[in-house]
Amino acid sequence: MTWIQTYRGHAFSLEPNGTRVYDLEDIAHALGNLCRFTGHSRRFYSVAEHSLLVAVEAWAALMKHGCELEEANAGRRLGLFHDASEAYLGDVSRPLKRLPGMGAYRELEAILEREISARFGLSTDVAIRAVVKRADNDLLAAEREQVFAESVRPKEWEWLPPPAPVSIEFLPPEVAATRWLQAAKGALR
Repeated sequence: MTWIQTYRGHAFSLEPNGTRVYDLEDIAHALGNLCRFTGHSRRFYSVAEHSLLVAVEAWAALMKHGCELEEANAGRRLGLFHDASEAYLGDVSRPLKRLPGMGAYRELEAILEREISARFGLSTDVAIRAVVKRADNDLLAAEREQVFAESVRPKEWEWLPPPAPVSIEFLPPEVAATRWLQAAKGALR
């Protein structure tokens, strides 16, 4: 079997050239139920909540740098959807994703990311994408402080930038999914 059944009942192919339906409710539901960091957090913390925070941080960074509202909104949309492929592939940790044997996963993830970008009209602007990536890393630094217990290997985290000024709420899955869906619908208008 090379497909998964989605929350809304779609048969979603995992073949590189397979048939896929990208449904906002499927994405919201799955991201709301996915725990970041393979579940190794003090409390449940969803990919949906993470994506909401990245969207806010990207928007704020673009506005701070004098971008037009349209560009900042493009960054917000991209931040919301930056991990949307995980709704279909799961949240795989960065260290695992980077292993040599994960090449097929990385290729499929890139395909899904391109398809999601096309389906929802996300920005392909390199500068906006760089701001979203920076917001993602800034948020990772905040997550390091708020989501984890004391690190047994603090030097491993030294590459992180200063943490984003956010307060993680540890939203329940249903709340995170609902907020993500509302934000996505609003951003796509």
